[in-house]
Amino acid sequence: MIRFAADEDHAVLKSLWKQIFGDSIEVIDYYFSHRHQNQNMLVYEAEGTIIGMLTMLPVEISIGQENYSGRYIYAVATEQRHRGQGVSTKLLLYCHDFMRKNKETAAVLAPASDGLFTFYQKRGYETVFFVETQTLSAKDLPVMQDDAACISCSAQNFYRIRNTVFADSILFVRWGIDALEYVIGGAKAFGDDVYYIRTNKGEGIALCGRRGNTIFIRELDLIGIDIPDAIAVLHGTLNANEYSILLPEIG
Repeated sequence: MIRFAADEDHAVLKSLWKQIFGDSIEVIDYYFSHRHQNQNMLVYEAEGTIIGMLTMLPVEISIGQENYSGRYIYAVATEQRHRGQGVSTKLLLYCHDFMRKNKETAAVLAPASDGLFTFYQKRGYETVFFVETQTLSAKDLPVMQDDAACISCSAQNFYRIRNTVFADSILFVRWGIDALEYVIGGAKAFGDDVYYIRTNKGEGIALCGRRGNTIFIRELDLIGIDIPDAIAVLHGTLNANEYSILLPEIG
């Protein structure tokens, strides 16, 4: 049976989340306290036991100049003993049917591993873009401009800059202020941060996490600033040995 989650399911869902994704209890608790809503999570129940789940977060999807209501598919999981029984497929089909009934246009997702691209392709998804990692060493960075600034980013600046940077994208998943507040709050809660960068050339945001002497930048959105100059500004605050940046793959 597939149904929506209920409050009494949370302990089981958190346990399944940890089993499949390996996140810490603190990270999982933070998600359930600050982002989870029962009406956005499907659960698969067999003989009174939850063996699968799927989260479908509401988003606005921009395709060219048109905006559509859609869902971001997240945290799709099947209990390990029940793999290969079609649980995730049935959850996806239920989600898609729910979306059709509610006139929601498209579902988007980011596969957690290379092997899942084929899984989702067989279920109707198409690959729109890939990402790649660029690494910059601190010793190779340009000199930071004297008037540059790097401060913690507000959700309003995050929202404004993201929308500007991706305005002309073929496909853009537009998160609202509340979703970006969760991203910022979650980053700060676990030692990371989202930074607002400004120089006399422009501005940008960087979602950063430190692991030893490396800064991992999971999102870098820039207006009028090139990547080395932006990282030089970050370096003035973070002072790491190297900066690893996740970027859309070119070519």
